[in-house]
Amino acid sequence: MSKKKSKPVRIIPGKEYAVTYGVNQIKLVSEAGCAVNETPKDFQVNAALERARKVNKPFK
Repeated sequence: MSKKKSKPVRIIPGKEYAVTYGVNQIKLVSEAGCAVNETPKDFQVNAALERARKVNKPFK
């Protein structure tokens, strides 16, 4: 049996990562950003931070 030799990629705090989207995804992100009166970049950052906080909360 072969073993997996590569380690999982770790996320580095504070580093900016490039996220690419297709045409339909760009349209959806743009519309969602306009709905909350934010630029698409600000919308993505705020949505990612909000989701990370929800995931990071311990179970009660």
